[in-house]
Amino acid sequence: MLDEMGRRPRAGTRGRFFVRIASGGDPTGKKGIEQMILVKVEEELSRLEDERDRIAGMLRELASDLQRMKVRLDDGEEVSRKESGQVLSDLRYWARASHETEAQIANVRRKQKGLDGDWGLDLERARDEIGCRMARLRRCCGAGELPE
Repeated sequence: MLDEMGRRPRAGTRGRFFVRIASGGDPTGKKGIEQMILVKVEEELSRLEDERDRIAGMLRELASDLQRMKVRLDDGEEVSRKESGQVLSDLRYWARASHETEAQIANVRRKQKGLDGDWGLDLERARDEIGCRMARLRRCCGAGELPE
């Protein structure tokens, strides 16, 4: 056991996911890794949606704080610069956190759909478009000359 100290475990890391190769498994096979990543993406989406809900709650609390300050100002009370500055600072922070979380949710959903980068190919729409063009060519050039 002491001679194993300092050695790396029989596993590797790929991105943010820890890959463990089961005994008898193929270390180059993709099937097990894809299933594991799919589970991780679902977990990540769930975690991000929970985080978004917590952020929305904080923003609602800050909005009510701002409303209370406005009522106090309308009533002629004085609101300290420190108090208003703290609320505005918190509002900026949580608004930024909300924006970042929404961007992460959008990225996870794009991964779920299999989209990579800034674009994706809609094969269903492409097939429909090609079918329409083929139908126009058949009508224009005479039926039966172009294969289905």
